[in-house]
Amino acid sequence: SVQIVYSLTSDGGLEFGGWNIDNFKLIEVLPAPPGTFTQYGSGSPGTGGLVPDLDGTGVPTAGAEVSFDVTNGLANGSGFLFFSAGQDSVPFGAATIHLAFPIFKLALLSLDGSGAASLAGPLPGIDPDIHLYLQYITIDPGAPVGKRVTSNGLDMHIN
Repeated sequence: SVQIVYSLTSDGGLEFGGWNIDNFKLIEVLPAPPGTFTQYGSGSPGTGGLVPDLDGTGVPTAGAEVSFDVTNGLANGSGFLFFSAGQDSVPFGAATIHLAFPIFKLALLSLDGSGAASLAGPLPGIDPDIHLYLQYITIDPGAPVGKRVTSNGLDMHIN
C-alpha cells in the first residue's frame, strides 16, 4: 500500500490553501515492513498432556525461504498441516479449529522421536500484505479427552 502525507500551507487570509498535484514532492520511500509469524489461540493436549506447538521461522515475503515447525507432538506420530485465508474458533470435539472455512491441506507431517517436524521451502511469488492461517491437526489415541489433537493457530503475514 502507499501512504502520502502532506502539509497544507495557507496565508491565513481569504485564500484557505489547497493541494495541487504540481506541488507534490516525494521526500522519502520507506521499505515495506517485513512479514511476520504470530501464534494465536491454544491447542489441545495429546499423549502425556503435551500440546502441539506450531511456529514459523524465516521472513514471510514472496520468494523467501520459510519453515513451519511442530513441536510437542506425539513421538513418531503424524498429522496434517492445514491452511486457510481466515481465522476462526470452531469446536472440534475437545479441540478447537482455529481456521475459517474453506480449509486446505498443505502437507502430511511425520514427527520424529521427540514429536517434532518441520516443513521448509520458498514462498511462491504472491501479492504482499496478505495473511494465511495455519494449524496442525492429528489423531492421538492417548489424548486425555477424545482423540482429536490440535496445535495453536499460526498467522503468517506475507509482506
